[in-house]
Amino acid sequence: MFDLKSDRAAAWTARGLIVAMAIVFGWYTWGHWGDLQIDSGREMYVPVEILRGKLLFRDIWYQYGPLTPYIQAFAFTLFGPKLNVLYVTGLVLVISSALLLFEIGRNFELKPLAAMAPALFLLAESYHPSIFNFIFPYSYAASMGACFGLACLLFTVRYAIAGQLRWLVLAAFCTSLALLTKQEFGITCLVVLGFETLAPCCAQRSWHKLAIKGYICAAGLLPTFIVYGFFVWKLSAKSIFFDNWVMTPGTYTMTNLSHHKMALDGFRFEPTEWLAAAFGAMVSLTLWFGIGYANALAITKLRLDRCLSCGLIVIGDIVVVFVGLSVAAPVWPCLPPVIGQIVFPKGMYLIALMFAALAILTVWRTRAGTEALAEAALGIYAVLAGVRVMMEMRPKGGYEVFFNGSAFLVFAIVVARIIARGAGFLDRPRRDLLIGCMLSAEVLLLIVGFFPKPGKLPAPLKTEFGTIYTQTDRAVLFTQIISFMKTHTRNGKDILVLPESASLYYFSGMQAPNQWYEVPPGVLDPKQELAFINEAESAHVQYVLLDHRRVDEFGIAPFGIGYDQSIYKWIMVHYVKVGQFGPRPDLLPAGLGVHGYQPYVMEVYERNNVK
Repeated sequence: MFDLKSDRAAAWTARGLIVAMAIVFGWYTWGHWGDLQIDSGREMYVPVEILRGKLLFRDIWYQYGPLTPYIQAFAFTLFGPKLNVLYVTGLVLVISSALLLFEIGRNFELKPLAAMAPALFLLAESYHPSIFNFIFPYSYAASMGACFGLACLLFTVRYAIAGQLRWLVLAAFCTSLALLTKQEFGITCLVVLGFETLAPCCAQRSWHKLAIKGYICAAGLLPTFIVYGFFVWKLSAKSIFFDNWVMTPGTYTMTNLSHHKMALDGFRFEPTEWLAAAFGAMVSLTLWFGIGYANALAITKLRLDRCLSCGLIVIGDIVVVFVGLSVAAPVWPCLPPVIGQIVFPKGMYLIALMFAALAILTVWRTRAGTEALAEAALGIYAVLAGVRVMMEMRPKGGYEVFFNGSAFLVFAIVVARIIARGAGFLDRPRRDLLIGCMLSAEVLLLIVGFFPKPGKLPAPLKTEFGTIYTQTDRAVLFTQIISFMKTHTRNGKDILVLPESASLYYFSGMQAPNQWYEVPPGVLDPKQELAFINEAESAHVQYVLLDHRRVDEFGIAPFGIGYDQSIYKWIMVHYVKVGQFGPRPDLLPAGLGVHGYQPYVMEVYERNNVK
């Protein structure tokens, strides 16, 4: 009989498969990530500016923690400011995150085959040819923050189980790194760390232990105090936490634009949607129980006890699913959504919420038992990390890729326990084997459904910094614009690119005329718009390159109409349009339609020196 219990070879084999799959996905999609027009340009530009001696938050506007760009700058120092340096950084982060999910799962009695499921799921959704991926994302702070957050969770879980203070030290240090990287993950880790420190001491009324743990956590968080203390001393708290961190509650951005964007991302509280999600979660878990029971019954009747035999049973499940879809779906259109609910239910966040609530209640009832503490740490982390995308956790190439990994781990643990209940009449080895095979089938379906499609970015843009793939019209037009910037600048910082496209500064070797190398919707309040104009005037900007990309995700009109009207008026008064790059209808992708793709257009304005 094939036994996975305490099988170190199986664990190392699983780790090897995770790394191999990550590398294969990386090879298959190499360079087909990011977006030249928006956020990814910041990830190229900011580290280079740091190497030029500029100070983050003062000379360079930046809306996340300071650790990521300085790590990127250090990597550029070692290997050069190349795109491949960023790609490899992302690959390291996604491999680390997948392995961390695997290790966390093993602490909750998931055998290696089952513990691989969350890790492989994370890889399946982490290579999208868009700005929402781990390799070249809209912000490496998101990839790095997710990685540090999972590291904190792993060490916290191990501390809850083993009670060894070294794990608490490591958890506190990772919390510090997360706080220096991306705010959501830092706060999430801080809450988890606080709960795991306070709950046992309060339940056991051990105030001496609380004092010791408090000192340990403070020591682990020391890097955060030192780094932010330095920036506050050099600048001010307002400069960092409000002028740069535009997502801080009460800022101009949050006051004016947050509601539509956050609701679109998934932060919604519509009762009907929550009821539908709850129903979906119940359907999913019920079906998992039924399928587990049926498979266990088949294994018993056929007297199967080998991995291959159990695997064939589960493959049969998949065949039945696909046959059902192909035959019954035309007559029963709601069948595909039902299958989707089994694999990745709409109510996954609710499952994590209930998991966390039950774990916290158990902590109270058992006076902080180790198993309950570990489950509470996982549940709290999954709920807080996923709150931003709670109603949109299904992988669709959006923000959820950074936030839903821990929630999916909770789902895998719950499903494993439900299958175990359904297959309770099997002996332990065969039951564990069935759980592993069924979760593997789950991941296989997810990989098929969310397999990365690098062909969506078909055209290479070859530069002196490396190659990145994009749409055909952008590849051609960016080459022309970069050439224009190189040949028309007098001092390397007299061309202003608006509202975003900071990648053009990077590729042309130029600098933005002021600290705002990009002005996404809502970043600048009216006073900052005037400061922006004054700095541009002081830099004697000769040319303005302006694109009018739609910003439907914010629910407003494009630049100059829906936001930053003062800057647009300044351009219209002091500059005259002298040319335009694009559109190129001959290079547009076929079959996307008028609303499926925005042709790239960059208008060129030259300073009108007539007074």
